[in-house]
Amino acid sequence: FQSFTGRLAEDNLEKFHVSKAFVSISGIALHHGMTDFSFEEIAVKKKLMSIANEVYVVADSSKFGVVSLLDVCDFTALNGIITDTSLDGNIRSMFEKNGVNIISGIN
Repeated sequence: FQSFTGRLAEDNLEKFHVSKAFVSISGIALHHGMTDFSFEEIAVKKKLMSIANEVYVVADSSKFGVVSLLDVCDFTALNGIITDTSLDGNIRSMFEKNGVNIISGIN
């Protein structure tokens, strides 16, 4: 697995017009927002999010309630979180009551 990260990736993203960005994440917590581990990957994710018309986080249900090392963004930066059907109903309700759009149906 190889990825394109760092300053070179950020600079090249400026050349794109993105209608929808789908971003992976390591942690999703109500009071901490989206969190992740890698400085380089976070910089690229933030750049991608800044040029996209719509932003969706894609994460399985195990990421909910997890706080990783570094902040990525809060929920106001997102159009929704796409997750699997295993997300606990109480957790889903708690996020939705706080204005977070949860999209599920993936297994």
